[in-house]
Amino acid sequence: MTSRAGIIRSYEASFLLDEARLRKIASVFDEFGRRLERTTTVEFQVNRADNSFYETEDIGGVLDDDNAAGKEIREITIRLLTGEAQLDLHGRDSREVAAKVSFGREQDSPLFGRETRVRFTIVEKGRDWCFLFADELDTQVRRTLTRQIRWFPARLIDIGFAVAVVGLVVIFAGTWLAPTRMTAAQVARLSDGEKLSHILFLIQKQQNIWSPDVGAFFALCVFMPVILMLMALELRPISRFRNWLNQPVFYWGDFVAVHDRNKSRTTNVVWVVVVGFVVSILASFAYAWFSK
Repeated sequence: MTSRAGIIRSYEASFLLDEARLRKIASVFDEFGRRLERTTTVEFQVNRADNSFYETEDIGGVLDDDNAAGKEIREITIRLLTGEAQLDLHGRDSREVAAKVSFGREQDSPLFGRETRVRFTIVEKGRDWCFLFADELDTQVRRTLTRQIRWFPARLIDIGFAVAVVGLVVIFAGTWLAPTRMTAAQVARLSDGEKLSHILFLIQKQQNIWSPDVGAFFALCVFMPVILMLMALELRPISRFRNWLNQPVFYWGDFVAVHDRNKSRTTNVVWVVVVGFVVSILASFAYAWFSK
């Protein structure tokens, strides 16, 4: 005979929780709470960016939160409490938690950096009640998720960024130091003055390779990969940008305008990148065509 059943689910994705979705999830808690044969209460716990929090049984109080900058909501936990509200000998609430869901819980990962998660836990004696509740709650939670595709590990992203920068430096140095090659047909088309100028250019370039400036440049290229690698791992520019894109959204109060403004900026950045990429490709084809 099963004396207790439970289920835990976690979603490693960003989310957008607005008033309609919050009310729907709260109604699911209230509905399944009424199916139990004892007193139940739906409670909301709100954690803010300034390390303050409050608990309330009134969903209206949560939705009336200003959600202002500096005190914006970072995490909301909805709990289904069973039993009468009273304190035990240690001054703690004696009610049991039959179910809870947390939006915005942050967890540090050595590979993926800081991730925002949605997580719910249901523990109860009735197995059917537990699993039916989990299925309905899973459906409602998934409707809040905005990005379910996990990015590459943050550490690998930052290291890859450093390697890409170093690669560009090496390619630039190799292109600058590489000898200028001309075919016999190209040389034949040059005048005597152009041939002399080209020979002097090659001699000067060969002499510059052994100059102190070039030696210092090579020394810098030796230390640059290490410097860039350390800077990338410390500053984490790409993973910080990833976290900015994946930030959770509690869509009410002052954060409505903030989210809409960030969304507009992201759209503009994407269009600039796409247009710039297309223009660069067209320019390269045009240059290759006219240089024939």
